[in-house]
Amino acid sequence: MMLDRHQLEAFATVVETLSFERAAEKLNVTRGAISQRIKALEEALSAVVLVRDKPLALTSVGEVLFKHVAAVRLLEADTFGQIRPHGVSGRGAMPLAIGVDAHSIDTWFCAVVRRLIERNTVELEVVVDDADPGFPALTRGEIIGCVSTVPRPARGCVATPIGDIAYRCVASPEFIQRHFAKGFCLHSATSAPAVLLGRRTALLDRYLDAVFGVSVGRYRKNFLPSPASQLEAIIAGVGYGLLPEQTVLSRLASGELVDVLRHMSFPVTLYWHHWRAAPPICESISSEIIACGREILQVPQTQQSMPGSAQHCIAWPG
Repeated sequence: MMLDRHQLEAFATVVETLSFERAAEKLNVTRGAISQRIKALEEALSAVVLVRDKPLALTSVGEVLFKHVAAVRLLEADTFGQIRPHGVSGRGAMPLAIGVDAHSIDTWFCAVVRRLIERNTVELEVVVDDADPGFPALTRGEIIGCVSTVPRPARGCVATPIGDIAYRCVASPEFIQRHFAKGFCLHSATSAPAVLLGRRTALLDRYLDAVFGVSVGRYRKNFLPSPASQLEAIIAGVGYGLLPEQTVLSRLASGELVDVLRHMSFPVTLYWHHWRAAPPICESISSEIIACGREILQVPQTQQSMPGSAQHCIAWPG
């Protein structure tokens, strides 16, 4: 069975604009024509593809279909680029979106972006977000892949390890004296305010679990929207938190910040999540990201054991 091109385009445009009216305007047809095309598409599939509430939402079938449309668009753009490499009126540039966690884009991933733009005829959009385990943007086809600390792939996707990024748990000297003067222990760690990057990341949870050998659970969490705001808050003595080693090494050397575990880094493995079945251009981009990441990042390693236990404080400084 061949899916109707006009029906697919109407469906995809409604999803992208979140409106039947705006989709009709963009495609220069009536709203009724949009509705008829999507109804015909659903009849052909014997399944509902859109939940017609406010806001509009995709059904599980709709998610699969939207990813199909995204893949077809990429495949057609790739084919057109091969036939006419220099394009006509800008059509040779292929729009691609990828997702990256905020700490990566703030440290190592900009080098990857430069390579992708230099080596490929693409219009690249980098979505900065810390993907949750569901990876909705990836499974819907809104992005072709994403960097994440989550090892488990989403349905229909593959998670490939690309390297470790080293973190340090840091605080200002004044904060150390106020909250960890008697040592970094389970009680002080859960009583002191922590500064985290967004709600989706659980890196500090993993760090504390590794340090104390138990699942810490609740502690004083404060969420900030960007690595810069997180760093600024920690320097100001508002709280303690995990930051990439690359970001804090100079500040540790100057004494502006202090490692709560005395120079103990915490390696976190990053994964490139991508579609299992993807157009050639997507596979090429994925290969470049994985290769470049492995050049820049540390080789993945077994996470080092952290000195400490739930019963005893880790003294600072000795």
